[in-house]
Amino acid sequence: DLQIVAADVRSLGESPSGPYDGVFHAAGVLRDGLARSLMPDRVDAVLGPKVGGTHALADLVSEGEHPAFVVLFSSIAAVRANLGQSAYAAANGYLDGYAARRRAEGLPWYSLGWGLWTVGMGEAVAPRAAAHGVAALTEDDGIGLLRTALGRPPAHYVLSAATAKDASMTAVTPDAGLWPSLTLAVGKVLHLDSVSAEDDLLELGLDSMMAVELAASLAADGLDVDPMVFFEHTRVGTLLTHLESLPRAASQAPAPPAPAPREPSYAAPVAPVAPAA
Repeated sequence: DLQIVAADVRSLGESPSGPYDGVFHAAGVLRDGLARSLMPDRVDAVLGPKVGGTHALADLVSEGEHPAFVVLFSSIAAVRANLGQSAYAAANGYLDGYAARRRAEGLPWYSLGWGLWTVGMGEAVAPRAAAHGVAALTEDDGIGLLRTALGRPPAHYVLSAATAKDASMTAVTPDAGLWPSLTLAVGKVLHLDSVSAEDDLLELGLDSMMAVELAASLAADGLDVDPMVFFEHTRVGTLLTHLESLPRAASQAPAPPAPAPREPSYAAPVAPVAPAA
């Protein structure tokens, strides 16, 4: 059954008890302005629904059986914001990071970075954007992209009118820390063209010999990893979180090359010359 409850998303104590089939967090407030004009109350107004609401929902769904999915409505502003949207970009960036952490724990949390819509928060902006050649999502476009995203593994997806037009959808993945090295090593050992944070190493075919090879590959990045770790943290995102927490060996400067051996001399001895009489 669908129940509609009017409440402050930051405080959901009066909400109906679960279990919940799925959860959508779509709250948001815009208070754009240059950094020098952003007073604490304006920043709080933007962060409250996004950040506070996310934690309130997390507490709500932590009781009992976890929903089949939790979808955080983030924004493309977290990836590429307009001038004056620093607070809004930060709020949505927090959603993306929080969802990534929950996915690393094995939970089905999506973060959808929406572009401009013709309805809702974007209704007043869409006509002006269209005059500058920036297309906006219609309701049908948005619902179609939402259905497509929910049919894919939980991840951070950026969705816009361009995405709807060319039917492409690519998960946003980490690009710092150990992520490049880990995905390169996993792809090489398991013969994969691409690796996502949601992939499971055992489902991809990891065996004990491959685990040893993977550990040896990561040793080049200063990580002394027991191959058993790959069987304890089988999801790539969870494995990344674990590896990032490990101490890394300090890089050592290569030892100077040994001096070349001296060539033996085979010259004939010089006989002393007697002084002239």
